[in-house]
Amino acid sequence: MTAVEAAAVEFLADRLDPGNCFSAMGLGLHLSESAAGRELHDRSVAYMCGSFGPVVSDPSFAAQEAEAVASLIDRDEVNAAEEEVFGAVIRWVKEDEGARVGALDRLLPLVRFPMMASVEPLLAEPLFAG
Repeated sequence: MTAVEAAAVEFLADRLDPGNCFSAMGLGLHLSESAAGRELHDRSVAYMCGSFGPVVSDPSFAAQEAEAVASLIDRDEVNAAEEEVFGAVIRWVKEDEGARVGALDRLLPLVRFPMMASVEPLLAEPLFAG
């Protein structure tokens, strides 16, 4: 079974894209008892960090749970300016503002505000309706 699992993981890992990387990461976590599962998880995370812009622009990002969003934006390896990270968090919350605004307590501390050149352009308009 290990050879089949390894081949399946390799197949999936070679085809990562912005629309499937969160699912692949989840599958890797599910299979984390095996080296192949850990490999799929690690490659998925590396893909998301290296392709942050396309990943957070994909509709699948808006469907993620707060913990998946937190897991991504908390990584030092994310290849994005903090303004982009902040914008991704705000867009994710706005997808379902009523249900997600409470997640800001979890997500905003993960944004590295001191690394931003300026937050003023980000706050030029109200962030939320309420």
